[in-house]
Amino acid sequence: MPGTNSLPISSINGICWPAIATDVNGAVLGILAQLQQSEWWSLDQIQAAQFLQLQSLLKHSFANVPFYQDKLKDSGWNPEEPLTLASWQHLPVLTRQQVQDTSDALTCKTLSSSHGELGVVHTSGSVGTPIKVSKTAVSNIIFVAVTLRDHFWHRRNLQGKFAQIRTFPDGVAQYPAGARQGSWGGPLEGLYKTGEGVALAITASIEQQLEWLQRQQPEYLLTFPSVADELARQALLTNTRLESLSQLATVGEALGENSRQLCRNAFGVDLVDMYSAQEVGYLALQCPDTENYHIQSESAYVEVLDENDMPCGPGQVGRVVATPLQNFATPLIRYEIGDYAEVGEPCPCGRGLPTLTRVLGRTRNIMTLPDGAKYWPRLSELRYGDIVPVQQFQVVQKSLQQLEVKLVPARPVTPEEEQQLASLINSRIGHPFAIEFSYHQQIPRSASGKYEDFRSEL
Repeated sequence: MPGTNSLPISSINGICWPAIATDVNGAVLGILAQLQQSEWWSLDQIQAAQFLQLQSLLKHSFANVPFYQDKLKDSGWNPEEPLTLASWQHLPVLTRQQVQDTSDALTCKTLSSSHGELGVVHTSGSVGTPIKVSKTAVSNIIFVAVTLRDHFWHRRNLQGKFAQIRTFPDGVAQYPAGARQGSWGGPLEGLYKTGEGVALAITASIEQQLEWLQRQQPEYLLTFPSVADELARQALLTNTRLESLSQLATVGEALGENSRQLCRNAFGVDLVDMYSAQEVGYLALQCPDTENYHIQSESAYVEVLDENDMPCGPGQVGRVVATPLQNFATPLIRYEIGDYAEVGEPCPCGRGLPTLTRVLGRTRNIMTLPDGAKYWPRLSELRYGDIVPVQQFQVVQKSLQQLEVKLVPARPVTPEEEQQLASLINSRIGHPFAIEFSYHQQIPRSASGKYEDFRSEL
């Protein structure tokens, strides 16, 4: 929780503490206070509150959203009966393709003004299907409250300098200067007095990013996991230290198996990951006491389903299906987001919020073996540098028998080294793929700035 140096900004002259906030800021602080209670509820209490809200969302969607009027009726849902887990599981799963094809029919035609102004979110299409979703001011208020929960869970000093390396519009936050603002901005604007915020576009080279961080000396850095890995490797290679850094936060990509240890080795700090998506908001935050991901049950109902659409148990991997609880503008009911995750056990921290152990990534990041077996290859942890210095790599599955390995090497690679690399990769995969190497000046990121070390074209 914030100390006396991080009290909320009061809206009343002369009143410093307790701060009195009005309008949106007051709503955010009121929600945050509720979150600080509900995270300690039992799972049964949390689910009871979720199903109360889900029933309200279904009634609204049935009455005001054309897409759902027949869908809900055909599923057997009865608005006059209490919503149960069994009746919920009879509702159809909504695909990204359906959201893309029927965005107008998914948009509410009559919405109470109490939900505030509408905004439109366009996803990057990182799974190949860009979509458009309308969101309400209420959705944004919930998002801000969960952002504050993340800051407070991880005991961040709001007076520290906060840096971001991420995607920006062309010409914004370019190296060498980057961008500077007087506060952390965004969700904390008007709520708390914060330290300085600085930002750099992800288009800068990894050497430039590290040099910029040395000049800025932030206390916190937010970026993609792949950028954190590259920065850590470059820092170890050049014996570079970021003395001021106290925590590294990541978002937007699946976290590698050894990313946390890599960042500890390079910077001596913990890595804190979070799981979110533009169209649904926060799905899970890392526990402040463990490496589990706590599902943000107050803002989304999250299911992990097997191939038969049944719930996965602890230790099982399945498709992530999410229902934002408060967005009445474009209700996304049982929306299959395109990710896979592993269900966790109840967290030893004592919070009732359910957990994920791992977020494994997108469907296209699954490798398929000739016998039909599927799994998520972890290839970023291989010691390529023991064979040849590699600055970037990407493995692409072209068929059930063939892989393409794209490399950005620091020097030309010999045929003998190619053979050693192929053996290393196949030994990790456990299958003798035919491997073709291709060489590049750079392996570009997606339009959203994300990077994948493995991608399947099957």
